Amino acid sequence: MGETSEEMKKTIIFLHGFFASGSCVPATALKEAFEGKYNVLTPDLPLHPHDALAYVQKLCEVYDPVLLVGNSCGAFYAQMVSALWNVPALLSNPYFLMTDFLKERKGEHQYKSPRADGKQNFFIDEELIEEFDGLQSVQFNKHSKAKVWGIFGDNDPIAHFEPMFLEHYEVSYHFPGAHTPTAEEIKAYHVPLIEKMMKEKDPMEWEVLESEYLYKRPWLTARREHVKLPTGAEIQDFYVLEYPEFCNVIAITKDGKFLMERQYRHAQHLTGIEIPAGAVVAGELTKTSGCALH
Repeated sequence: MGETSEEMKKTIIFLHGFFASGSCVPATALKEAFEGKYNVLTPDLPLHPHDALAYVQKLCEVYDPVLLVGNSCGAFYAQMVSALWNVPALLSNPYFLMTDFLKERKGEHQYKSPRADGKQNFFIDEELIEEFDGLQSVQFNKHSKAKVWGIFGDNDPIAHFEPMFLEHYEVSYHFPGAHTPTAEEIKAYHVPLIEKMMKEKDPMEWEVLESEYLYKRPWLTARREHVKLPTGAEIQDFYVLEYPEFCNVIAITKDGKFLMERQYRHAQHLTGIEIPAGAVVAGELTKTSGCALH
């Protein structure tokens, strides 16, 4: 199988399930299947969802992945990060209602596969459950502009979320397996889907021939790109401005009044009345209401 230098640069991030780690069977199988072709990252995710989301978003910032693959709780994270970063995602047996899962499993547990830091024991308590509860209520508030596909095991005994998945996304597949895919199932069913997702392109998509960042700061990032249009025409200097995620709040008091704020805008040299708003720091969305995902 030949590969180009461009393919070698592409990164896939795999997000494991709640009791698993970056060395679990599906993670190892993906790395083996794409060895020498794609850079497959299989990180150990933090236990707490706020920390896990912030960590995955940091990986996206550093590695600019072309695809997220998540299994179970990892798929729960993947679909949210997909919406925030516009990265395609393959959700394998997603578990969208993690609080139900955790409430039945309170107490001390061990990860089912080794973690890099050697810490195998963890505890499920009310605080952890409440953190997941906050995420569940906002997980679909922002819809991904990228492709999000699902793959569901016909013999999965614990996660039955395909109907919920199809309320928000359109493409789902099945494989004859249980909740955690075996290495053979990953290679037989998941890998071909991943290859298909990587190859499918929007016929209107522009090809980026060259890209360079001109300015990169927390509040403003600008890049110049040399692009080729589907017609064959080329634009040497196409400028792109990147902005951080932001949140607008429509706050209404009990007596039906709207909460507004008076704020000075330096660029316009005026003070105006506006709704509360602000930028969202990586990971912050998990600590706020659904507004952070709008």
